[in-house]
Amino acid sequence: MFSLASELSNVSRALLMSQYVCEESQLNCTIRSFPVAIAAIFTTCLFSSLSTPFWSLEGEIRGRKYALIVATLGTAFVNILFAVISTGSRFEGPAPILIIGGLALEGLLGGTATFRAALNAYAADVAPAGTWSTSFSVLQGVFVVCSVLGSSIGFGLNLFGPFLGFAVGAGVAAINLVYLVFFLPESLPEEFELDRPSKLQLSDFKSSISSMFAALSGDRMSLLVLAFFVYSLTLSANFIRHPFALSQTDTASSIPFVVTSYLSEMLAFFALFPGIVYILKRRTPLSMAISTKHYLASVTTIDVSASRLFAFTDLANQLLVLLISASPSLAFFFVALMVPLTSGLKPAFQALIAAFSESRTTRSRRGVLFGALSVVELIGQTFSHVIYRLTSRHGVSPKAGFGVTASLLGIVAIILSLWPTSPRSGPGDLPRDHERIRIVVSEAPAEQNADATLSPVYRRHGVVEGSTETL
Repeated sequence: MFSLASELSNVSRALLMSQYVCEESQLNCTIRSFPVAIAAIFTTCLFSSLSTPFWSLEGEIRGRKYALIVATLGTAFVNILFAVISTGSRFEGPAPILIIGGLALEGLLGGTATFRAALNAYAADVAPAGTWSTSFSVLQGVFVVCSVLGSSIGFGLNLFGPFLGFAVGAGVAAINLVYLVFFLPESLPEEFELDRPSKLQLSDFKSSISSMFAALSGDRMSLLVLAFFVYSLTLSANFIRHPFALSQTDTASSIPFVVTSYLSEMLAFFALFPGIVYILKRRTPLSMAISTKHYLASVTTIDVSASRLFAFTDLANQLLVLLISASPSLAFFFVALMVPLTSGLKPAFQALIAAFSESRTTRSRRGVLFGALSVVELIGQTFSHVIYRLTSRHGVSPKAGFGVTASLLGIVAIILSLWPTSPRSGPGDLPRDHERIRIVVSEAPAEQNADATLSPVYRRHGVVEGSTETL
């Protein structure tokens, strides 16, 4: 519902920018590279990048629900603020300042980056590491569905009122707040509340920044983060896909193209990527793991294979588009169908980095890690927005953006090819007694098996209600 609330107000936000910020600042709003939109994006990026590590660290201390609630509260408040600005003539003078201030406030309360980081950490808490890639893929599919529904409803609301999306978005965010506060269970174990401080401290902000850099430190981790950042520079490629495909033919309309693109993305996240991960798991059975370390190494191998597959497939599609003829059918097929089908690289990357981070530390701080990844993605996507806006300007070759995408994906593919495909083994890999994985089958309730010697990964996630505690 958070994504739905954000998407509902996107159309109204664009109109608000055009009506108040453009007119009050007397800037030319007809230019496609209009600087106010870029300024708004960079404002949100700046403040979200500073606040996301803080709220993610607080989520480790106070619970995942805390970070989710803060981000949702920020979205609801900003929608209410924009609704008030748009309906009152007395705000016409200070409207530009209030709008930029509202965007800054939304960023300080985390925004989308904090919410998605906390949601990914929540998903990692309630599922074993072997299913993280599938869980993240399903979440991405849900985001696509919310984007489609939110944009469609937002355009429909625009017919009744240009700023009605703010009120509806605030209402959806309020409903989401009620659900988060009263109905969503906390994913962290109860022990996390023992050392919880009574109030926020200014020193927590400094420690959150250092924790973010610590989560991304290390030679191999830095290599993965670099590849993820380069990939995030391609996330705004939709700016070039639509004009390219629709300019190749007069028969293709925008509606079938957009519908086909979104349906193919949903197919990729809900079916194609989980199916490929399932096949890779059959080749590397996780049930054969003899220790937590071995299990996480096997998960990393699976995620590396999935990341490579989607990276090279996406790169091949970009090159095919560059070499394609002017045939309308081929252009429509590759751009509308084949390119979105390679969207599984993002959840594969997230699962790979999370599993590798889990394997190299005894004290996992997933919230901090996912918060750091959200910051990396947010910065990359912000620059991606600027890059693809420039390549889609009038006078630039329609295939220039695909050349940029192919170059960036080539770098990602090279980095992933350097990653070892099989886990390293050595004398230190032999499991100790407390690390050894055991399968406990009992007719007694699962709570009575709490003292069994199990891997920490499965002790947290492997309880089957009723009678069995297993992998």
